Amino acid sequence: MKDRTKKNQLSFSEKWVNRSASLYRLDHHNKYINEILELIDYSDAGRILEVGCGNGKVIEKMKSKTKKDVSITGIDISHELLKEAKKSDEHNEITYFQSDAEKLPFNDNSFDVVMSISVLWYMYNPIETFNEVLRVLKPGGQFLVDFQNRYHISYVLDDLSGIINCWRKNKIYKEEKLITRVSPLSVKRLLSRNDISGRIRGYYCVLPNYIPYLGDKGNFFKYFPYLNIGFSNSFLSMLCAKLVVIGEKL
Repeated sequence: MKDRTKKNQLSFSEKWVNRSASLYRLDHHNKYINEILELIDYSDAGRILEVGCGNGKVIEKMKSKTKKDVSITGIDISHELLKEAKKSDEHNEITYFQSDAEKLPFNDNSFDVVMSISVLWYMYNPIETFNEVLRVLKPGGQFLVDFQNRYHISYVLDDLSGIINCWRKNKIYKEEKLITRVSPLSVKRLLSRNDISGRIRGYYCVLPNYIPYLGDKGNFFKYFPYLNIGFSNSFLSMLCAKLVVIGEKL
């Protein structure tokens, strides 16, 4: 099952080039990225890693916040997306290479900051991938990752449409494993570990950011990007589609 999922991930990532470019033309997405990048202090970071860097747009946004002699590395499973990232890096300041996020090719305690944005839900096991993020992070280093909340209205509707479609076709419904969403309680348990200190901030609160059959046309935040506000309040953050986890490795 995991091998099949890995093939699906690679196939999907290679088709993501055009979608990735269009995503950064959406106000609500840029607002989301810009806001969560402000949650990390890069001033003393000597080595930074982005897991699942895609076309390098997040690194471009983040680089202006770092010191001049910082070492930045971006890894991604997609060869096509990495080609786009390297094209944008005119002065060859960033190290880009192809790698699997679930088995990072770095020694323990290698980076001061590790981030992975809009990536973990494409992993077979997002929590295991987060453990890889922690493994390569230095003690005292900062992490920034996000998860999809499986109980958000958008994803509940998605599962419901899958069940209805299978019922109509007289088939047994099986949850799509290309995208793996997690419960807010799973994320809270993650933060109860004694080797990290972190907090949750939620985005895309309550309103659908996706509706089955309508896709992006059913994204309320596409039409009202200013409604995509971050919530630190425990209850409100649990109602959000994206659960952003920021913290430090102890």
